[in-house]
Amino acid sequence: MTSLYVVVIGIALVILFPLYFLIIISLMSDFEAYRWPLSAAPSFSVTLRIYATDEGYRMRVFDRNEKGYLPFGPVSFTDSN
Repeated sequence: MTSLYVVVIGIALVILFPLYFLIIISLMSDFEAYRWPLSAAPSFSVTLRIYATDEGYRMRVFDRNEKGYLPFGPVSFTDSN
């Protein structure tokens, strides 16, 4: 009986692990999805830096893999005033 449980749990893990991985990737942004290695769980928060330049505002996002801020989104945001 114990071996039956081990086999059933093994089959369930073989099915659920790839499904979990696909769901996690589908919830990520393009920026996160193409940065490897992936973390085991998605990040629900992000650290941004927005600063003013002569052309407008620039945004950088903190990347855990690179341990630094990387450009993200449009090159610059301009003030419409």
